[in-house]
Amino acid sequence: MLKDRRILITGGAGFIGSNLAEYLKESNDLVVLDDFSLGKKENLSGLDVEIISASILDDSALNSIEDVDVVFHLAAVPGVQDSIERPLETSMTNFIGTVKILEMMRKKDIPSIIFASSCAVYGNTEKVPVDESTCPEPLSPYASQKLASENMIKNYREIYGIKGISARFFNVYGPKQDPNSEYSAVIPKFIRRCIEEKSPVIYGDGKQTRDFVYVKDLVRALSLIAEKLPDEHVFNIGSGVETSINELAETIINETGCGKEPEYREKRAGEVERSLADIGHIKGLGWKPEYSLKDGIKETIEWMRRSR
Repeated sequence: MLKDRRILITGGAGFIGSNLAEYLKESNDLVVLDDFSLGKKENLSGLDVEIISASILDDSALNSIEDVDVVFHLAAVPGVQDSIERPLETSMTNFIGTVKILEMMRKKDIPSIIFASSCAVYGNTEKVPVDESTCPEPLSPYASQKLASENMIKNYREIYGIKGISARFFNVYGPKQDPNSEYSAVIPKFIRRCIEEKSPVIYGDGKQTRDFVYVKDLVRALSLIAEKLPDEHVFNIGSGVETSINELAETIINETGCGKEPEYREKRAGEVERSLADIGHIKGLGWKPEYSLKDGIKETIEWMRRSR
């Protein structure tokens, strides 16, 4: 586990960022940069962290950051559909924001950055599971923004010596994920509807597959990457288990005791058919998932029931 560092977490009040802050809080000095457009202050309740309430596009806020050892760059506008509707605006945050973080690091001699990329960069691949050597084929502006950020981080690594590593997240879920957000992922939406005795809504035929990774597993992986700082510059982080949306809905219906069947609607643009991570690379660092999908969903349901 990462220890005795001064750590900046951009987007640290969000779902993943706040879980990461909670994991790292005991042994590190934490700074959270978040504009609270998506993140919530209550996600950081009880955590001893310095909070900078600002956007990653805010130069004065970035200039105020001092003596940081490592950056976890999680801030982003996460929605594929939003990026399709607002490609320019989302590019400002998702790509230009990354460049601003890197420039701040270069000027302040901050040595390393772990970047939250996405499995969306792969697009629809013939090979499943997908490994890090697979040629990216992004299908949305969001995916292109993430890939462009990865490439810029690689540039800063090679030109300026900043140790940058991109972690390609597969489908992350768990406590603190807001089911009411327009950017909310499928699991909290399904759970919320089932708790309310409503049918989970599936877009398409439900045969599309995803690799769901529990947030507590993911933050352990991020901490390990930052601790070891391997020479590799890209890592998949997933469960290594392929689950169809139909199977997911059935699991959540069973675990919540919901008496409703799924409701099917028209397939949405920009979504991949199959997604499954080859996690051999990250396993080589000594990490493996500890949560099954069923166990992770149980904990998430418990948290969502308490938080209603």
